[in-house]
Amino acid sequence: TSPGSNDVLLGRGGGTNNHSGNVKFRRLVNEHKYKYLACSKVDKPKVARDVVAIWRAQTPPGRFLAREQQSTSSQDKPIRWKEVR
Repeated sequence: TSPGSNDVLLGRGGGTNNHSGNVKFRRLVNEHKYKYLACSKVDKPKVARDVVAIWRAQTPPGRFLAREQQSTSSQDKPIRWKEVR
């Protein structure tokens, strides 16, 4: 799977942090931060689920992608991504 502009790349470092989908997702999370902080412990998971639902409802749909495991012999190949549900 090739990452698109509505995909969040899971992982650490500049490559994932600077991906356009990650930047947009952080902006969406920040828009809901005060609602999350103001609600009770019981309601916090609902706010998080709402953020994920908004992300997935985009066109094209927002996805969360993790790197596929690659053998050491395939280091020259491009990074492959798989969707995380």
